[in-house]
Amino acid sequence: AFLLLLLFWSFLSFLASDDHALSYYGDLYRSDGLLSYFAYAGIFTCGCLIKHQRPLKLILSFFSAAAAMLSLLLLIDSQPVNLLLQFHKNSAVFYNLNHFGYYACLATLCSLLLWMTESKSILKQAFWLTVLGILTAALVKNGSLGPYLAVLAGLIISFVLILWLQRTQAKQFLIAAAVFFLVSVIMNAFSGQLFHDFLQLSADTSSIVGGSENAGQAGSGRWRLWLAGLRFAAEKPLFGYGPDNLGKRYLDLGIRIDRPHNELIQIAASLGLPALFFYLSGLTAHLAAFFRRRKQVSTVVIGLCGALLTYFISSLFGNTMYYTT
Repeated sequence: AFLLLLLFWSFLSFLASDDHALSYYGDLYRSDGLLSYFAYAGIFTCGCLIKHQRPLKLILSFFSAAAAMLSLLLLIDSQPVNLLLQFHKNSAVFYNLNHFGYYACLATLCSLLLWMTESKSILKQAFWLTVLGILTAALVKNGSLGPYLAVLAGLIISFVLILWLQRTQAKQFLIAAAVFFLVSVIMNAFSGQLFHDFLQLSADTSSIVGGSENAGQAGSGRWRLWLAGLRFAAEKPLFGYGPDNLGKRYLDLGIRIDRPHNELIQIAASLGLPALFFYLSGLTAHLAAFFRRRKQVSTVVIGLCGALLTYFISSLFGNTMYYTT
């Protein structure tokens, strides 16, 4: 019900927008206007029709295997192959490094789920553990710290849920976690990028806390985008500026990026504070239902909850895009 209210409020925000064409279709790059919102609602409705674990696991298997294939080609990084398939360096078929990161963090948690739920075949277990390793390596090579941090948080959350609700599978989870950390260390040994990113994160945090003049550049400039986005939300708290319609307002401040790189701020600034309330209420209601039925939930449901929370954490550093949302 809350997500339906979110969709309805998005329509009202579209009506209140000062650029109806842009808010309906989205810009040429993102295509993330009202029309896409209805597509998201349609895909979500299709997902709600899946009531059994077998077709659910089949979908997750195709999703994770396809992500592993893209990740393997990303890791190989063959110029002839990249030209043939029109791949972008370290982002595969996605236009931006971050967009691949959003996708890979979801696929990583889904491969963890498939590893955790495969008990009949040693070959399948080995396959999904390998997929997890490939996705982890690609995520590190990709270099998007937000999605990597989200996976770390997702692993911690999943482990807590496993200890609480499925303690007998804790050992199997720890094997997967060990693969994730081992691959991360190996990949970092080659490039040093991950270690550098964590050092930069520490420096950026200190800059913000200390009120440094350079704080606006923290998080690859995200802090400045967040503060501006919060300002925009305060300017039009009821309906926001309209779907996909923040670019001009950012440009007024001399910022050529059209999103705040935080989905919650994006929703508040684009669609209004009521829309943000509906979105968060929908997630809260979903998680509340999970905890009410915790004694009946399966490992698959625990894994999906971990994947959902992983994407949510990633979204705090990212944008919606039609091909990842």
